[in-house]
Order: sequence, then structure tokens, then C-alpha cells
Amino acid sequence: MTSALPADLEVEQRRLLERGLECVVTSLRSGHLKADGVAGLVRSCNQALADGKVGADEARALTTEAAGLCLRSGGAELMK
Repeated sequence: MTSALPADLEVEQRRLLERGLECVVTSLRSGHLKADGVAGLVRSCNQALADGKVGADEARALTTEAAGLCLRSGGAELMK
């Protein structure tokens, strides 16, 4: 996913997305999130990657979605 991000995406935006996605994966592995709970994020990622690249607006939307899942799963400390 992150390799498809635009080269000119702000470093902080890239880091936030990476942290959000990492948090979702960690939360899945620990059982704090269920696979069906991230189905929307998976769909969003697939749609964003449909053309082989993720635009800045798509990256921001994915960051918001991943961060929301992370926070709801109790992973706020993973977003720091």
C-alpha cells in the first residue's frame, strides 16, 4: 500500500497512514478487531489501489478510516 503513495505526499501524512495501518494489523492480531470489522477499510484500500497508485486525497481518507478503527480498538498509543 505505502509503495503506491505519491512521492510528493507530506512525510507526516505518510507516517500517519503507516501508523494507522500498522495499528489495524496489530489490533487484528491481538483480537481487538475482527476481520469483518475492517472490511470497509479493505474495500477502501482496494478501491484506492485500483489504478495502481494512491492519490493524496485517497491517502487522507484511508488515514482517517484506519485511525478511527485503531482508536475504537483501543490502540491510541500505537498512533503516536
